[in-house]
Amino acid sequence: MGCPEGNRRGLSGQPLIFCPLYGVFETSVHLACMLGDRFSGVAMNEKQTRLYDRIGREYGVKDKALPFAAINTSLEEVLRFVDQPGPLIERFKEAAQKVASEGAEVIIPACGILNVMTAKDKIREIDGAVVLSDGYAVVLKFAEAMIRLYREIGLTMSKKLSYASPSKQHLSEIMSTYMFR
Repeated sequence: MGCPEGNRRGLSGQPLIFCPLYGVFETSVHLACMLGDRFSGVAMNEKQTRLYDRIGREYGVKDKALPFAAINTSLEEVLRFVDQPGPLIERFKEAAQKVASEGAEVIIPACGILNVMTAKDKIREIDGAVVLSDGYAVVLKFAEAMIRLYREIGLTMSKKLSYASPSKQHLSEIMSTYMFR
């Protein structure tokens, strides 16, 4: 996905605006929980798998999240295969088969480039597990649906605790710290 926003850290401006922000990975994780009992994903390397595993737990879905697998590649290698991704797609499929055999019913291509490659190749299923192969479309359609729900029934995010707007004093301090006017 867009290489993880991590416990909404990438979405930390949320309380400062009036509308919800949605991250590609976060939206994909929550949709994965609705599409199957257990989910996992395939990342670029082992370091990323640990990051995605941790973030899945932080999203409150640890009972549904299985460890992510890796295709063990670098960004440089991925960029060499952009025009002809066959070898990377095969490595993705092998890793996806591994997590499917371990019980994943939904598989997330967990990095933007894998997301694009699997979407372009129309990879929708591996060994019976659904592949969320277009996280960008998922987050776009989710945001569109939330806009409609807000307009039609007034549904929006809670502003009580987690996403409460800062006090005027705190907002003033933020603006001053970052030299906004």
